[in-house]
Amino acid sequence: MTNMRCAASKTGKASQICRQAWIFSHGDLAALPDRTEDNQDILIIAADAGARHLLSAGCLPDIAVGDFDSLSPGELALLEQSGCDVRKHPCAKNETDTHLATDIAIAAGAKEITVFGGIGGRLDHSLANVQLLVYMYDHGCTGKITDGIQTAYLLTDRLELTGWHPGDILSILPLTPQLTGLTITGLRYDLAETEIQMGTTRTISNEFTESGCGQLALASGLAVVLTQGDGSAVSFTGCDLDRK
Repeated sequence: MTNMRCAASKTGKASQICRQAWIFSHGDLAALPDRTEDNQDILIIAADAGARHLLSAGCLPDIAVGDFDSLSPGELALLEQSGCDVRKHPCAKNETDTHLATDIAIAAGAKEITVFGGIGGRLDHSLANVQLLVYMYDHGCTGKITDGIQTAYLLTDRLELTGWHPGDILSILPLTPQLTGLTITGLRYDLAETEIQMGTTRTISNEFTESGCGQLALASGLAVVLTQGDGSAVSFTGCDLDRK
């Protein structure tokens, strides 16, 4: 685990405008992300038991939100006594805890949102978190969801992926009935302006090559891009917020 220094003051980043937000959800997480001087201004939000990922490493979020039915009384007390901004919701609510955390990030002005621990555990929550990528996009944000090994991105127009290793996996799943003009370059199996129907598996298990880079383009439709592998310097660029 890396040493993450998280601000936890109600008068700190919890009330400031932040361009980036990290949300910690209650799914699987191989390791905490690196916290460096370059990303100290990122807003850290824990969605209910997602706080456990941080607490287990001796770290605190800026904000913790949820019904807290998955945290122990001792863990919740630690968050409250630390001065963390704890926002409690009833168990009977319309949104998941990760959705509530996403709303907080959007309200804080975040344009880039990463959900750590958003994959794994209950399948319904994993799929709901993937759909939150569409919600983020509809609110002017780019997002990704990761467990430290697998990562999900939303493909709306163009997407460039760098920092991967040969043999790492990339799959594309339509979120709309039809994708048109899907182009894949730089991977083992390239496509040129291809139409893909929802329910087909043609775009599953593509692979990165020696370059460790891939470029995706889409004329219309929405898709989720799923990557899996050991690539450690992953970035995503070229996401166009103007839906075709």
